[in-house]
Order: sequence, then C-alpha cells, then structure tokens
Amino acid sequence: MLMSLPVAASAADADNVKSEKIPVRLLSDVDVKESKTTKAEQEKETNYKVKALEDALKNGDLPVYETRPYEKATLPEGIEAVPLSPLKDGAFAVGKLHKGTGLEEVLKIYGYPQKRTETTHLLKLTYEKEDLAMRVILRKPVAPALKENNIDKNRIQTGVESVYLTKGDSVIIGDDLTIGTPVEILIRRFGRPDRLLRDTDANVYYFVYSSLSEWEDLVFAVGDRKIRRVAMMPARPPYTVRQKGVNVGTGLTKEDFTLMGFQPGSNFSRDKYNMWQTVIKRGKTEFWLYGDYGVESDGIGKVQQVFLLSNSAYTSRGITLGYHVSTLLAAYGVPNRIIAGPDGEDSVDAYYYDSPYDRETSLVFTVQHEKHYINDIILTNKPIKDIQDSLGRYGLKERKAIAKEYT
Repeated sequence: MLMSLPVAASAADADNVKSEKIPVRLLSDVDVKESKTTKAEQEKETNYKVKALEDALKNGDLPVYETRPYEKATLPEGIEAVPLSPLKDGAFAVGKLHKGTGLEEVLKIYGYPQKRTETTHLLKLTYEKEDLAMRVILRKPVAPALKENNIDKNRIQTGVESVYLTKGDSVIIGDDLTIGTPVEILIRRFGRPDRLLRDTDANVYYFVYSSLSEWEDLVFAVGDRKIRRVAMMPARPPYTVRQKGVNVGTGLTKEDFTLMGFQPGSNFSRDKYNMWQTVIKRGKTEFWLYGDYGVESDGIGKVQQVFLLSNSAYTSRGITLGYHVSTLLAAYGVPNRIIAGPDGEDSVDAYYYDSPYDRETSLVFTVQHEKHYINDIILTNKPIKDIQDSLGRYGLKERKAIAKEYT
C-alpha cells in the first residue's frame, strides 16, 4: 500500500515506480490589525488566537511558554540552517540524462543496451550489467500535427522521457548524489521534498521532487535510511504536486502537523497498514507502539500525541532521528520556541514548531544540547512535563507493557 503522509494512495498508482524497483516559505508573522488610534491601543491589538492564549494564561490554564506561538525563537550561538538554494531544472538528471536527451547521446554515454524494445511511440533501452541496472525510455519523433497534448507546454518533447535506476553506484544523480547516499544528504542537497509517500507493505519511502517547468518528477526510493532506487519520469499521480512549493523555507501546512498519518485531536483507529506490537495502558490512556512509532490515545479515543521510535520513520518533510539540527532548520526554518536544557552530555534542547491551525498542537524536536543531533520527535497537543527524561517526555515513565492482545 503506497500512502502519502498523511494521505493514503494505492500501490497500483505507483506501479511504474515499483515495477522498476525505484523508489519554504517562512511562517509569516501573525497578522496584527492596524489601529488608527494611539500607539498604546495598537499594542493591544493582536491575533485572536494569541488573545485566547493570553486569556487562558491569566486563568492559569497554560504555562508561560505557550502564550506566543507565532513568534520566532532566537537560535543558540553557532546554530544555523545548512544553506540551500531553490532547485534548478539541471538537478533533474540521472547519469547525465535529462528530459529530452537524444538517443545518440544516450548511446554515446552508455553504449548499446542489452535489450531494446519499441512501440509506435516509445523506445525502451535496458542496461543489465554487473555494475549497472537501468532502463531508459525515449519518446520517438511524431508527426507535427500530433505534437499537441495539452499537458507538457502543449508540445510533446521527444528524446529521453523516463529513467529508472536500480543499480549503479557510480551513476551521478543531480550534482553529486548516488545510490546508497544517506537520505539526510539528499535533504541537505535538494531541500525538503515536495511530497513524501510511503509504501507500507515494503516500508519504503518515496521522496518526490517536482520540476513544473519541465513537468518532470525525480523520485528517490529510500530504505534503511539510504537512497536505494531512483526514477526520473513525467509527473503523474500520486507523485504529482499541482502547486510546487519552494524547497527552502517553511510555510508550514496542516499536513506538517501530522505524523505517520495521525493528527492530535483526531479519532484514533488502529493503523490498518501496520500491526501494532505492544500496548501500554495507564488508566484510560493507551500507548500503541508500532515498531517505528507510537501513538497515545485518551479515554474517549482521541489521539493525543505521536512519536517516532526509530530513524526508519520520517516526518512529512523527511526529517528523522539522528539528523543534525542544521538539517532540521533547513527543512522547517526557525522554530517558534526553544527550551534550552542544562549543560551536560545527556541534556536536550526542545525545538517547538507551534501549529497555526490548532493552538494546542506542536511538533517538537529534542536535540542533544552538546552534539546538536535530533534524538526525539513528538507531535503533541498537551504540554511535555519532563522533557529531559527519555520516557518522561512521552508520559511513559514507570509504565509497564502488557502482553499483546489479539481481537
């Protein structure tokens, strides 16, 4: 089952990718109404959500750090995002092959294929060597009257249309990526993906980058935290991104405040795609552990928090445990709040990204205070009371697992 995070999609939709074995905008400052009266009155004007939080604070309902969820934190000295530039069409290349590369150039680079097949409109070259497994699909020339297709700038482009690479450690993708490159390097080169999909059966993630000017997708299949396969192919569902964002900056969306398909405050249902392994109960609260992640539900069946348990699961922007904080900042931008921990090897700093869509929800990354690597990712709609404790930050301290139940 191929699913996006959080939207599911069928495996059949990704048949072309699977059969080939391939695979930011900053949060704007809160809008404040401009008063035409005095400066003092202007300062009283504020976003209605912030006002609601301030009222709650006066009533003692919220801790101090939740009063201004739209502000930006001050980064610790020496901490900054890895520099990124918007992707250029030249990055959409596999082994020096771009969309539209001619047959003569393909043969010049890779020689004659081990297998060649063709249809009326397409020519398929299959390379099966000891150090290379790749398929190149080219669109053959067509009569001028047949070139209009109302999709690709209203013109059919001949030459290379798709490239599927499953083996070839020396084949360069983009500027310097290869099969086997750690996925964090992908984020540091290409930025956050335009879309992230997940094949739940194979536990493979697809990092999708789209070039709307070329109407082409570059899809990286990620397994065991490395690039395993790559496809460069025409944009098509479920990979297509109708309105491409910028790969630098944040522009946080509602989807960014979901994790593994779950959203705090929504109804909890057991993940039908993965079998849960353990359930931990305390009173009416239940913690469902699925191996790579866990979900807490309350007594009325609502999701309260979701957290990652391994670095084989990812946020909607491709971030996981073990990444350096500079990679996190490149994908998400400056957080709204940073709660610094004390000095010490085991101490952590908490980076809070507060949802502008739900005042209670935050995406929280705990980062090692001294080494600056992510060691926890939690999406929650309640305060974290013991952020320095590895179990306490989940609310799991002194809770015991019970035997798995089958229903």
